[in-house]
Amino acid sequence: MNLLYSKQPTQRQLIIASSIQQVVSKAFVIQEIYHPNLEDTMMVFPFVKITADLKIATIYVDCLNKDKIKVVLEILKSLTTEIRKLIASKLQLKHAPTIGFIEDTITQKQSNILKLIDNIS
Repeated sequence: MNLLYSKQPTQRQLIIASSIQQVVSKAFVIQEIYHPNLEDTMMVFPFVKITADLKIATIYVDCLNKDKIKVVLEILKSLTTEIRKLIASKLQLKHAPTIGFIEDTITQKQSNILKLIDNIS
């Protein structure tokens, strides 16, 4: 088990999740998907979690400017259809998963744990 899945994910889940993460990240870097309000926002997509039936993908989002995360999530939600079409075309899946975006808190938790461990040492 890991932090994202309640039970061990299949190899297919991991491959598709990783592919979705790469497609979405690259799309914003090379501006295949563009929104003017995201122009000056540094975003990362550290994890993607996909259900066992491959129908729902949850994309975790983190911003360098934590104050903007709510706005970024709203913008990404408005771009969901465009992002889903891009995923379907790039990955050539029978059915493109429904996607959702949530704020990444896992990375922050990991960082806090590492700081605590450093303080102990």
